[in-house]
Amino acid sequence: MAIPKLSMAALLILTTLTCRWVGPAWAEQSSWSQGNLYDHATGSYYIPYELWTGADWDGSRTNRLHQADQTFQGHKTISGPERWIHPVSNKVYQIYRRLNGSKVQLFVIQERGFGRIYEQRRPGRERYFKGGVKFPAGPGWRLNETVDFEQKRYDYRRGSRWRCTERTLSVKITAMSFSNEGLLKSMTYDYFIDGDLNYTYRYEPGMGLVELTKGESPGPASQIDCE
Repeated sequence: MAIPKLSMAALLILTTLTCRWVGPAWAEQSSWSQGNLYDHATGSYYIPYELWTGADWDGSRTNRLHQADQTFQGHKTISGPERWIHPVSNKVYQIYRRLNGSKVQLFVIQERGFGRIYEQRRPGRERYFKGGVKFPAGPGWRLNETVDFEQKRYDYRRGSRWRCTERTLSVKITAMSFSNEGLLKSMTYDYFIDGDLNYTYRYEPGMGLVELTKGESPGPASQIDCE
């Protein structure tokens, strides 16, 4: 029996229908799919830690420590993890190193995201941090829900005494953008210091930080006794 030849128009229609049928199935298998990130029972999202570093993510939620070596916005870098000994407490941490010109920041993985533990903006002027989240990650994040964190900061200047302050940091995810195939395109969130909007950040899978908008500069912090 002879097989009828299909016209070019018929082939185009068949190809379009096939792609539409295969596309959603492929998207659902991706670790970055909306179905994999969103929990209907709790109405919340799981935010991969790899979204901050720009690293590949295989969908695992148990191994949050992952390799990262990313350059973003042309000159900023994130690398890690690496072993770091806190010079004050002598505790050992696995940290991620973020470089922006001469500014050095060290981050650690926490239950609800990445938090700063050390920062040096100028030689001889160092800051150590305890508590607080700079990037939201992990389970239980809901759109437009503000989450507060208490952070203590310890400033050190050579030839001077320690200065210790405390602030309230807040994070609110404002948008989770998905493609027509249901894959995460970007996440946008607001970052507050003592109730004032400090920055708005937008991150993309495989890219990390792609856009930031500066808000208000924080006012004076509450000074506390150094522990």
